[in-house]
Amino acid sequence: MTVEAVDAANRFQAKRVSACVLLMLLSTLLTTSPGATGQQTAQTPRVGLLNPAPPVAHFSNLVLDILAELGYEPGRNLFYTERWAGGSEERLRRDAAELASLRVNAIQAGSSAAVRAALGATKTIPIVAVDMESDPVANGWAASLAVPGGNLTGFFLDQPELSGKRLGQLQELIPGLLRVAVLWDASLDRAPLRATEVAARSLSLRLIVLEVRSPNALRGAFATAVKKRAQAVLVMPSPLLDGSSKDIASLALENRLPMAGAFPFLADAGFLYTYGPDVDDLVRRSFIYIDRILKGEKPSNLPIQRPAKFDFVLNFRTAAALGINFPESFLIQASRSIR
Repeated sequence: MTVEAVDAANRFQAKRVSACVLLMLLSTLLTTSPGATGQQTAQTPRVGLLNPAPPVAHFSNLVLDILAELGYEPGRNLFYTERWAGGSEERLRRDAAELASLRVNAIQAGSSAAVRAALGATKTIPIVAVDMESDPVANGWAASLAVPGGNLTGFFLDQPELSGKRLGQLQELIPGLLRVAVLWDASLDRAPLRATEVAARSLSLRLIVLEVRSPNALRGAFATAVKKRAQAVLVMPSPLLDGSSKDIASLALENRLPMAGAFPFLADAGFLYTYGPDVDDLVRRSFIYIDRILKGEKPSNLPIQRPAKFDFVLNFRTAAALGINFPESFLIQASRSIR
């Protein structure tokens, strides 16, 4: 073989090796970035949303707006996926395990049920919670509010006085109130229900606790409320119940039952009034935490926060349909009115 032939063979072999290396690199990029498309690479941050409720379009759209504000565009510079369990605890655990297997960089967990499922699936992936039912320290999920110390942080509401506040408002609104039906998602932490029961005793009110595990149980729950002569309905915070807010408002109106809830968007759905934190703001703040985590901060050092702002929203359209007049004290305290 001539010298020229040997050189040509060597050059050909070098090109083959380079091509193989290139193919190996491309394969690695594709397999280490789940769902990678377009401009995504192995360095693309990955975020998953975990929620026990049926899909809620309001929150899906809200999250996309928040991500855009933070500079993220799913499919371009962010791998983002949502998991809505539809009220199934088994599916929620499966969804949590799936997010862990996707090696997301952070999980946004809505409610105590989602937090429990996420913590059961991973002890290393950062979890940012929006949980309106439980105390993370009392549950052993965090060492303290100031320095959580593990892979969980977020926004929690465990303030029993809010239950007493809403019951007291119903008592002021409805003369002679004795019996209040409570819609409660039995998959969630029981602490808020216990706090409500304690508050009811202090106000000499009888609670009719109606456990709801799926949207299909709502009509039956209202039938029970009417049968037991409930005079009003209090809806406990729950992603499942929040996702069925319009159906709940319709059933309450159909059965002539005044209804109170926690979050402002429930009043927009038709509840008589709501008193509680602005959950949209808490979702926004949770994704700001996630953005900080993606940029290198550790959840163990991000303080667990409480809601700072509480809204009192009155729905005058529902009040008119029920023949109810809001007292002057309600009008003075209201932060917003729906007319």
